[in-house]
Amino acid sequence: MTTSKLVLGTAQIGMDYGIANTRGRIPLKEVHQIFDFAFLHGISILDTATNYGDSERIIGGYIRGSANKFNIISKLPAVSDGSHAIKSLEQSLKILNVKKLYGYLFHDFNSFINNPSIFHQLFDHGGAEKIGFSVYSPEQVTKLWELKIKFKIIQLPYNVFDRRFDKVMSRLREEGCEIHARSAFLQGLVFKDVLTLGSHFDSIKPKLDRLKEISERTRIPLAALCLNYVINNRSIDKVVIGVDSLTNISELVSFTNMKLPKELIDYLDNLSVDDESILLPMNWK
Repeated sequence: MTTSKLVLGTAQIGMDYGIANTRGRIPLKEVHQIFDFAFLHGISILDTATNYGDSERIIGGYIRGSANKFNIISKLPAVSDGSHAIKSLEQSLKILNVKKLYGYLFHDFNSFINNPSIFHQLFDHGGAEKIGFSVYSPEQVTKLWELKIKFKIIQLPYNVFDRRFDKVMSRLREEGCEIHARSAFLQGLVFKDVLTLGSHFDSIKPKLDRLKEISERTRIPLAALCLNYVINNRSIDKVVIGVDSLTNISELVSFTNMKLPKELIDYLDNLSVDDESILLPMNWK
């Protein structure tokens, strides 16, 4: 395994993000140091979105002044029609200071469902190599197949607790779709002390404790355990990581060459849950 499987997510760079984030926004100088470090260590893709606060603007400023050239994935906010989608894409290209995106993903699935022609208009525009989707449920993938949409890139949540997409990954691979996994740390929930969590999380608290016990017993840092669980999945092409400091990305990069034993992966498999009120941060109380 190498860092080439990592994508640097930038939600934390553009806004306060994550249940375990106590620092807030990262200072601009340190953001540039993080980008330099990522590029030096083989991370070639930055993942952003129009809805990630100042993220696109910060990336664009970095690209303007750096010799390091990343591939960029951005995401389309909620729009009603193709003209607004094209306008959003062109605005992102301008702000990011790039001529073409590596990927452009629907961030709001209902925008697509309400007007599927937007997909084809974005594809025909040519402003992105791949048009795809950021999804939240396997049912959304099934809907895309029903509509015979030929998407070539998808971003989905995947971690030791959330394995809902296992049932669709084989077909995604067969159809040549590039699979990017996000939420390896469930937006930081895996690092929280269960005593600090409210009653909404009662159902997962025993498994959070069990995960920490596995980390202590195997002497594998919790972040390394969770990250490599996703990296070791051969169906996943890229793993999106978010960081809150230069120290944080340095630590995560140092973990990426770890091969987890099959018996350990099998044990971690048993931690999966199906409750979307837990698995989807948008549903957290």
